[in-house]
Amino acid sequence: MTIVIGERIGPFELGMDEAALAAAAGPPQSRLMQGRDTVLSWGLITARIPAGAMGTDEITVNDTRYLTAARLHVGSTDLAVEMQLGKPDKRSVASGLVTLDYSGISTVLRNGFVMQIRIHK
Repeated sequence: MTIVIGERIGPFELGMDEAALAAAAGPPQSRLMQGRDTVLSWGLITARIPAGAMGTDEITVNDTRYLTAARLHVGSTDLAVEMQLGKPDKRSVASGLVTLDYSGISTVLRNGFVMQIRIHK
């Protein structure tokens, strides 16, 4: 299953509204509010729709089966991420998690391994 940086994860595309997401992947398992944003979950994949937006601006995956064209996936090492994507635009650390932000994609690492991939515009 494919991750296209800045565009989609599997059938979930950035910009899709709640109805289009449900049509592509079935009804979400949960629908939560984070502040004013809506977060829809299909288990290991979530999509965030900001308040007032027409569609999703971020899709997150915690599933090892999804890969980028460079074969990055949940479970890849921090070295593999930086070898494939280069130096991150931003690197932040909070509560033992390291986030590497790039244009269109972010990776969240714990103990040197990717535990989550996020795509965004």
